[in-house]
Amino acid sequence: MSLGPNLITKSTFDSNINGWSTPGEPYQLSTLNWVGGRLHGIRTSAGTSDYALSNSLSLVTGKAYHVSLNLEVISGSVSVTFNTGVGNPAINRGVGNHTVVFDFISTYTGVTQFAIAATVNPTEFYLDDVAVRENTMALASVGWEMTVTLAD
Repeated sequence: MSLGPNLITKSTFDSNINGWSTPGEPYQLSTLNWVGGRLHGIRTSAGTSDYALSNSLSLVTGKAYHVSLNLEVISGSVSVTFNTGVGNPAINRGVGNHTVVFDFISTYTGVTQFAIAATVNPTEFYLDDVAVRENTMALASVGWEMTVTLAD
């Protein structure tokens, strides 16, 4: 696998969460802050999912992308996704420590944001080491040849 540069400009949270945001109501997290080198989010509202959003990034239809991140869910449930339908499956995680890694082929061309959605109330989570990279590996075709010798 050959990966391009990280499309998330603030992928680690060594000193702050600058570049990440939560949208206005009704999708706003109750808390979005920096705690001990990680992004920390809390949802306490009822209704729809609440989000933490990355910087804007551009995807291209038909290109392959590789996503990886570290996620700790303290309570509730979190969905790893984008704020625009881009062809990736929503990856759902419950309570626990998770290294999330997946690949997808974009069905969308344009600007979107990487999103962590708190899907139930209450939810608390920590996020770090986020990467969205184009998989630039050239695909090669493989040919097979076989000889069969039959016995008399």
